[in-house]
Amino acid sequence: MTGALVETAEFDTTRFVTRPLNDTGTLACDTSRPAAQDCHHGRDAGAATGQLAKTGASADARNGFDFTPIGAPWACTRDNVTGLVWEVKTGTGLHGQNHTYTWFDPHSPDGVPGVQCTGAAPCDTAQYVAATNAAALCGANDWRLPTLQELETLVDLGRSGAEPRIDPANFPAYVPGTAAAPYWTRTPFAGSTAQAWALDFATGAPRPAPRADALRVRLVRGGQ
Repeated sequence: MTGALVETAEFDTTRFVTRPLNDTGTLACDTSRPAAQDCHHGRDAGAATGQLAKTGASADARNGFDFTPIGAPWACTRDNVTGLVWEVKTGTGLHGQNHTYTWFDPHSPDGVPGVQCTGAAPCDTAQYVAATNAAALCGANDWRLPTLQELETLVDLGRSGAEPRIDPANFPAYVPGTAAAPYWTRTPFAGSTAQAWALDFATGAPRPAPRADALRVRLVRGGQ
């Protein structure tokens, strides 16, 4: 219309990061259903039919996950699909598999920092990030808590039963059962400022948890 004011919206596309994604690890098909199933498409399907070239490997050569160990001794795992580098847990020490932390982020996206611990440091997620960066794990000092979307890229739904839904060869569990315990992400839970998202590798499913809970952590770097 002549003389009308048109209001426009501008979007800052630099705020969004795009990168390749891992597949789900689902290899089994329901033979009674049509071909358009997860097992028929994506990286998993290419690996299962021998048509996918990998830089590294996964515990199951048939799926599309592609990992490379880093360090001597091995301390990190690079995901060759997403480009993210992940902390590898150890039996004891700073990166011990059995250590747990409350959720605390002074720069939380929702403005609520969470629960700073009062015990022996590092006992909250911010302290653990700082300690890992001070130790320069794998020669880097830009380690951080992963977002929910980043941690979900490690979920392998092709595993069943008591197996944790994560590649055991590239992300070993040193303490029985703890690989399947919930791990914190940096993503706040929109439904409550007292909670944040965690991911349980027993099922591969995310769930909100109270920020005061002591959960495990697997740090990440790169990709931002």
